[in-house]
Amino acid sequence: MKKAVLDIHAYASTPGEHYHPWLQEQIHAAGGVIESPIFPGGITPDFDEWLEVAQEAFSKIKDSHPGKICVTGRSLGCLTAMKLAETNVMDTMVLVAPAFPIVFTQEKVREKFMAWKSESMPALDAFSSKEVDFEKVHKNCSKIVFFLSDTDPYVKPKLVLSIINQNFPDAEVKIFPNADHFKANAGEGSRSFSEFPELLEQLK
Repeated sequence: MKKAVLDIHAYASTPGEHYHPWLQEQIHAAGGVIESPIFPGGITPDFDEWLEVAQEAFSKIKDSHPGKICVTGRSLGCLTAMKLAETNVMDTMVLVAPAFPIVFTQEKVREKFMAWKSESMPALDAFSSKEVDFEKVHKNCSKIVFFLSDTDPYVKPKLVLSIINQNFPDAEVKIFPNADHFKANAGEGSRSFSEFPELLEQLK
């Protein structure tokens, strides 16, 4: 059965950045189906709008593809992916730099956002305050994989590993060295994620 993938980009990003174009090319080259929608709101995203777009894309794949569907998200897109999994059965879910709500309570993270886009904080607080029913997510996903970075300025492995271990004890976790926030343009000393073969492997 050929791949069917829903790819959810991060906050203040698009499907045309970082590893997303490469992933789209790889899935299409293998004869698979991939939906990589643009999520609205720019730096002031609305969670309900993101979830609506994700559900529409997931339903579109489901209507046209008889097989299993994989879902992947990056950063804030992971929160959307998990919320989607509360009410939809899926095969593999791969969460890259998962921005659990606790991430946005950290003082250093808030300082970074305030220095970068201070006007975005009310929207991000509202977005990240959405509670996730981890039990439903676990039940509806055949396999869950977490990709973390040991140099992520926002999603610190030490911070989120306790959440992962408590709620997803059978999930696969991989910590990447010098991966920053899994971007194509992270800067000197960091791996560029213009391609992401490890993610593609998980979606097979």
